Amino acid sequence: MGGFVAGKHVIPNAWVVPAFQQYGYHVISIAYRFIPHVGLADIVDDCIDALAWCRANLPSLLGEDTIDLDRYVVAGDSAGGTLSTICGFKFEPKPKAVIDVFGVVDLMDPHFYTPQSVEAAAMWGKYHRARDDTELAGICEERDPSKAEVICPWDWELPPNMSTEDLRVFWGTPDFTPGEKDLLRMDLMKYTGKMANKFNILLRKEELSPEQFDQKRKEWSPFWVVDERKTYPPTFFLHGTADSAVPVEQSYRFAEKLKRLGVPTGEAYCPDGEHCFENKIERPEDEGWNEYIVPCMEFVDQHVRG
Repeated sequence: MGGFVAGKHVIPNAWVVPAFQQYGYHVISIAYRFIPHVGLADIVDDCIDALAWCRANLPSLLGEDTIDLDRYVVAGDSAGGTLSTICGFKFEPKPKAVIDVFGVVDLMDPHFYTPQSVEAAAMWGKYHRARDDTELAGICEERDPSKAEVICPWDWELPPNMSTEDLRVFWGTPDFTPGEKDLLRMDLMKYTGKMANKFNILLRKEELSPEQFDQKRKEWSPFWVVDERKTYPPTFFLHGTADSAVPVEQSYRFAEKLKRLGVPTGEAYCPDGEHCFENKIERPEDEGWNEYIVPCMEFVDQHVRG
């Protein structure tokens, strides 16, 4: 998650490890480089490299008899959901299932290119430092991959909301120290959110004609790619119906298309659920576990072990 701008791989969302371990699965959380210094093709390459690393190294790390490299699932939420659905095409061998948690699957949707109103933009909060939008717009134009970051705490994980010591304990990273670059990246996330320019940056719109940009948006949209491929791994969708960041129609429409193609499809929608609604679900006794996590895991188990 993190809109391709920020986030962390050191700890997955709270429900992930308890849910998968309950069913006897290993959990591998991967990192990828953030925009603006790399684009979507680079980020997907990072995911492909991560799969290759897992296949080359997990047997020796975990034990040959504890892991079946061909029986795996790819999952992610928000930006991670987008990457997971793209990797459903890109990964070889194909995953046994894809879990799309409120990811963008149709990059043609005007919602993701419409700057927010002043009122809507206020939800992102104030910048950490006295910056104007011109400074952040300039940073959005940077393209040096050597400057790409792969980890950044959220606002609530940064001082004064959380001390550095508490963050280190929470993440399990005793040497991590948040700094100015993290404050800048959080400000960049707020800026790109309100300006709705993340996919312009991801796809390097400035290098393309309008026709080429439309073509590229379709080439990276699982919703459109499946029209040509006619096949896709079994997919489970988890989404809130009141998601203001990624409209739930993204999941509705892709799920319906997959079902028409005969792809096994599972769905769980949280009534009035906002973006990241499942973050509050941490363990089996929590509200929402039986409604959203159990159906997801039963779907996964059916297609991984079946």
